[in-house]
Amino acid sequence: MASIASALASIKENPLGVVTAAVVERVCRKQGYTWRDRELDPATTVALFLQQIVQGNVPCTEVRHLGGESFTAQAYCQARARIPLVVYQDLLTAVCDGVLRQTGLATHLWHGHRTFHIDGSTFSMPDTEGLRKAFGMPTGQEEECGFPVAHILVMFNAATGVLAEAIASPLRTGDLSGTPDMHQHL
Repeated sequence: MASIASALASIKENPLGVVTAAVVERVCRKQGYTWRDRELDPATTVALFLQQIVQGNVPCTEVRHLGGESFTAQAYCQARARIPLVVYQDLLTAVCDGVLRQTGLATHLWHGHRTFHIDGSTFSMPDTEGLRKAFGMPTGQEEECGFPVAHILVMFNAATGVLAEAIASPLRTGDLSGTPDMHQHL
């Protein structure tokens, strides 16, 4: 039986072990994302992002040391930001599917159905105009004195505990014209 420690060690050793460079590039193409041939291509950027997370969420200034490269923290942040969110979401699905295949739980069903644990919460964000417009402010906060707050709904695969989906939505659904469609996956 695999442990979290062994899974993390495996990712640290080979971040593209479950999701290969070919998978990253296929997902990018599927989502219409194109890129230039550069040091921080999508597969390298995703691999570094995974390493950044499993190494304890190290600062972006330290990521180049993880990959043994010479790029700047700013270049890494820009490369990570260039990849559309939907690509990261599709890669999460690919990782979940890969974990299920590797553990033999792809057929682990309850009365013929996949099962999930679902939970929700709220979180605050930096006070920027874009986030205020997209997510709104809690009632009772004075203008310029508070933080945008959003709802988050998360879904975990009951068989593996792997995060399968995370969806953020506005806390208040009043007049938030221009709010992005946060429910595109449902």
